[in-house]
Amino acid sequence: MALAIGREQRLMEDAKRRRQERLAEVRLEQQLVPRAPEFLGVVTVLPAAARVGEAQADDALLGRVREVEAAQGRALVDRRDDGLGFDAIAGDTDGQAVRFILARRLDADGRLWLKASEWAQVQHLGEQVSIYAAQDGQVLELSAKDAALGAAIDATNRRVSIRLSGGPTP
Repeated sequence: MALAIGREQRLMEDAKRRRQERLAEVRLEQQLVPRAPEFLGVVTVLPAAARVGEAQADDALLGRVREVEAAQGRALVDRRDDGLGFDAIAGDTDGQAVRFILARRLDADGRLWLKASEWAQVQHLGEQVSIYAAQDGQVLELSAKDAALGAAIDATNRRVSIRLSGGPTP
């Protein structure tokens, strides 16, 4: 009988201890209850201004490139709407020599801009690519190797800028 009474006393003491611990937890939780929210103000977070230029060819520029290619005996086919990573394809009359054309206007800093996918195409196609840079009616032709020398990658905006050392020549 003494064992049963001792066991019951231990269970009662354990229950009292757990009750005291739970009451202490409840007091702490009551201290953590937040008060009503207080309006302090409004904040607007804006992304940093992108410093990228236009990465596409317009009709007038492609028309000027068409004239340059025709003077060299090649016919130009506009492929901008196909999403292939270049603006046009220029081929000779027998269709054997094909060049992939990218045409861009220079921005105020003397840089032309390409999308990351276009830059990947330039690197992949190598010598088969011609990049035309235009400003104020003048057109300059660059090879992929020449473009790589002045290329800078803007990973944030997924663009590549190619800085030309001098202005374009006719």
